[in-house]
Amino acid sequence: MFPSEIRGLHASEREVAYKKMLAEDNRQDSLGLRISAGVSLSEEEIDALMRLLTHRCQAHTKQEVEHSLRSVPYIRSFGIYSRVLLSDPHVGVSYCAGQDYSSEITEVRRLLKGG
Repeated sequence: MFPSEIRGLHASEREVAYKKMLAEDNRQDSLGLRISAGVSLSEEEIDALMRLLTHRCQAHTKQEVEHSLRSVPYIRSFGIYSRVLLSDPHVGVSYCAGQDYSSEITEVRRLLKGG
C-alpha cells in the first residue's frame, strides 16, 4: 500500500493501515511518510520533534513549528521531511543529515513554519 492510498482512508483507519504498510514494506517511519499518508503524530512524537527542531529557538518559532506538527495530515510535504526519522516514542526521533546538519535542521524548521 502507498501513503497516498492511506490518505484516502477514513481517519480512524489510517493509523492501522499506516502501521501495516511500515511492517509489510519494512520501511522506516518518517515525518515525510506521515505527511504523505495523512497520519497524525502522537503527543510524545511532537514533544520529541520539538526538542530536535526547535532547540534554542524563540517562542514564536516554537509555536509555529508546533502548530504545523499538530496539523501533519494537512501540511505540504517536502523531500527533506523524509530525513526526519521517527522511532519508538521512548527512543525519540533523529535527523539523517546529508552534508550540513545545522542548515538542514534550519531548512526543515523554515518549511514547517510555512516558508
